[in-house]
Amino acid sequence: MLVSLGIFCNAFTVDRHAGITNLLHISRMGGKVTRTKLCYIATLSSVLTAAYTLLPLPVFALSTGLSSAKIPIQALDDFTYCRFGLTVGQYLVLYVIARIIIFACFSLCIAVIDQYAGNEMPAFVFAVLLVASGGVLRGIEPVSKYYFLQKFSVIELADINILFTKFRGLNIFNLCADYTYVVFAVLISLIVLISSISLIKRSGSYIITKKERKGLLSRGAMSLFAAEGYKLFVCEAGMYILFAALLLKCILSAAYYRPETNPLEVIYIEYIEKLRGPVTEEKLQYIEQEKDYIDGILNSYPQMQSSYQSGKISYDEYKSYTNRYNYANYSKNAFKRLYERKNYLIEVPEYYENVEFIYEEGIERMLAVPIDIVAVMTAIFICGNAFAVEYNSGFSKILRLTKKGRVITFRAKAKLIMLTAVLIYAVFSLTDLYNLLRNYDIDYLSANIVSMPRYAQTDMNIDILSYVMIYKTISFAGYITCFLLIMSLSVLLENHIKTIIISAAVIFTPFITEYYNIEVLRFISIPYFMSPVYISRGLITYIVCGVLTAAFMIKAYYKWIGRRYVR
Repeated sequence: MLVSLGIFCNAFTVDRHAGITNLLHISRMGGKVTRTKLCYIATLSSVLTAAYTLLPLPVFALSTGLSSAKIPIQALDDFTYCRFGLTVGQYLVLYVIARIIIFACFSLCIAVIDQYAGNEMPAFVFAVLLVASGGVLRGIEPVSKYYFLQKFSVIELADINILFTKFRGLNIFNLCADYTYVVFAVLISLIVLISSISLIKRSGSYIITKKERKGLLSRGAMSLFAAEGYKLFVCEAGMYILFAALLLKCILSAAYYRPETNPLEVIYIEYIEKLRGPVTEEKLQYIEQEKDYIDGILNSYPQMQSSYQSGKISYDEYKSYTNRYNYANYSKNAFKRLYERKNYLIEVPEYYENVEFIYEEGIERMLAVPIDIVAVMTAIFICGNAFAVEYNSGFSKILRLTKKGRVITFRAKAKLIMLTAVLIYAVFSLTDLYNLLRNYDIDYLSANIVSMPRYAQTDMNIDILSYVMIYKTISFAGYITCFLLIMSLSVLLENHIKTIIISAAVIFTPFITEYYNIEVLRFISIPYFMSPVYISRGLITYIVCGVLTAAFMIKAYYKWIGRRYVR
């Protein structure tokens, strides 16, 4: 998806950037350009999709081997209830064709958004919103009343298997429609519709370019800092990205901090509320008594059943026991979790002060965020265009000949990026804090951080509030580092699309490797710097990322001002 976005997001704006849009409109063959582009997009998307889909097969063949292509697809665990009489080989062909259709639809959509917007940014925003909404829908739990929406997740659809594992129906006007056939019908209809929308766009009249439009407007004097902000957020549609990022952050934050409502969690919370506070002998005694009560009730169940069947106890006695048994059976898993917490707390060394029973779910979620994907993508889209806009327009050479075009312009852009990072960090943090306080009680911030089993191995003897403050300080530095690094790459690569792709690779590669428990790249992990799950383990990461960003900043600075430049 990222490759398709990077290749096709400027399929039409490339003509505008090259200044040949008006020439194409008046040329004899100009009318065929759109059709040619659409055919090119569909063909290249199909080739790329087939290549990326089939590429893992040789790796699997060499590492683990491949099963026979002639066995029925139902032999695979996930396809036990597949209603189609397909072999594995036939399903593989169908799988590739289905992915080609889905990604062709996505690629055409990206290109047509680019065609109508005249700018790559709306296409990037659309892609981010599409993936984010897919992630939200995919994360809906089976117990939720909205679980039926999961089948509309773009991530699930891109995986294809959801279409064939079993029969799924859709209620359309009280009629049961086959989900698989409806999806394919909608996708093909979308491809036709998107292509038609692209072809009917008539732009035969002279197009006023962005530079000419600026010349038509008379404005008063504007500071260089304000001018750079206007250029980045108004002329280059950065405001759309910020608005989409804020909206997306609100949605994802609300979903992320939504409390658990399953019975196990509810009962565990009730136990913790009774015991909240320091560990005392009275609380430990209560836990042992509760354990004996639950174990006794559960262990006596066969005997009580036998006694009731033989008439040794009355119906009322058996009913009374059944009520106690239901309580014990209902509470046993939650109590087991509580008992594990008790065992953990009494084993904490004595030199850790203020070790308490707490329900830390809210704070733990805040400290355990692996990556702020919205902040990272916002940085990539906005900061990646900070200097690329000058190179793409060819204005960089002219700008650096002016009095303020070198050192002062570089500083103004750097200040703008840093201010943007500060504002995004502040707004996003306040959004998370609002959802945290709305859903959780956090009146235990004076307790020691080791009260949370997740941080049992930390060597920091501090309270939770101090730990959170250090975490947020490091995270803030990580935000600044991330934004400035991408800005530096914008200078060095001189192109917005290249900056987006390279920045995404630099940032997400360490994160993906660590996701699969390969920590060899943690020392250069910007995501870990922005979200330091264990702050005491990331010292090398903070230093290396800071030094590398400073080195890139220096190299970008001297490239922009020119090595022979003397102020």
